Amino acid sequence: MPRTRHRSLACVTVLCCAGAAACSAKKPIVATGPAFHLVPSSGDALLFPPIILPPSVPSSRPATETIHITLPIALTSSSSSKCSTEVGPFGLSVDPQSHSVQVSVPSPSRWLSDLQGKNEPDSSAEVESLDAFLTDVDRLQQSGCFADADANATGADSGTASISVRDLILENIPMRPHESYFNAYDYRLGHSGMDLKPDLRVKIERAYFRPPQAGEQENSPGTFLGLSTVAFEVARHSGEETSFSPSGEIQYSPPSLQSAASEARRDVNLARLPPQRRYRLYFYTYLVAEKHRRAAAIIGAADVAQLESLDNQFRTNPDQTCESVPLPAGVTCIDFDGYVTLSTQLRVEINGQPKFIEWGTRVEDVLPKSQIPRQLKTLRIQRRFGTTEYDVRFDPKDANILSLVLVGGDRLN
Repeated sequence: MPRTRHRSLACVTVLCCAGAAACSAKKPIVATGPAFHLVPSSGDALLFPPIILPPSVPSSRPATETIHITLPIALTSSSSSKCSTEVGPFGLSVDPQSHSVQVSVPSPSRWLSDLQGKNEPDSSAEVESLDAFLTDVDRLQQSGCFADADANATGADSGTASISVRDLILENIPMRPHESYFNAYDYRLGHSGMDLKPDLRVKIERAYFRPPQAGEQENSPGTFLGLSTVAFEVARHSGEETSFSPSGEIQYSPPSLQSAASEARRDVNLARLPPQRRYRLYFYTYLVAEKHRRAAAIIGAADVAQLESLDNQFRTNPDQTCESVPLPAGVTCIDFDGYVTLSTQLRVEINGQPKFIEWGTRVEDVLPKSQIPRQLKTLRIQRRFGTTEYDVRFDPKDANILSLVLVGGDRLN
């Protein structure tokens, strides 16, 4: 993730247009109804999802009060008091009478402090406890505590496919604006995996080298031949299963490389992977991989536990490949070795025009560069929550909005 840069908006008139295509430069339109809220606090901020009222909203809870989220999740006949867990400040319990699941997360002030890792000696441990909590949630769902999550929990239409309880919880946790990849893709800085979902594109770039001559080092700049590039869009079938579709043909630079670049033709196997309930990209280094070392792997399975089990096995045995390990039934695996990098791009809409942007792009990065700051009169941001799009509301004077990283499906005007 890129470093967050805060810039003053003192000379910029930026109005949050929530509910209108444009708004007056003198008085912003106040909209009603659910929305994301960017709430500043102590020089930082938290982005709250639509169903949580942050401290800046009238009649909402104090910043020091634990947040309780009620999710309308279908329970099974076996749901009981055993279908609960508590790890650090996070907790989950079921209420069979109201047919709901209640999730507890830290108060806004405590959680922001934990994320910043400054004010509490054990804050880092508390953030890590979230991983253990989510692992417990997966275990409870696998043990039959919950039926499929109710589509209405995230605004989905009746009859559409549901998502896991883990995903519902991720979507509802307040995060800092430059860390909202966690809500969308279960990714945090320092972790090596991210969920692959629609509105993402995987780009594979592979480098080629000729055999070294006398006095040359292998794979040195002098032996570099060129690059092949191919991309695949992430697709969702029937709202449940994920697969990959080619986004154009393989590109070679220079074009003459095509006759010698046999490894690039192997990369197209990504499009031949069977549809899976979950696909996850694991990257092992930010640098081009060494010879005979994996740069990345894409693993598909029905649940997170299967994905993490195989990833842990790879980390314990870094020389193993998808072909050399026994895969559990129903698990799909493809790895990428050699001089190759995998990157993700996100599809967003800017002023009505869809485009792909690089991973890590912030609001600040897509603002018009040709206009002086004081000419920017309106800024409207919409983000998907479940299957519904909501406005992102923010204080026009709060520069934290500039550090909001964009996720797939975001709309900016």
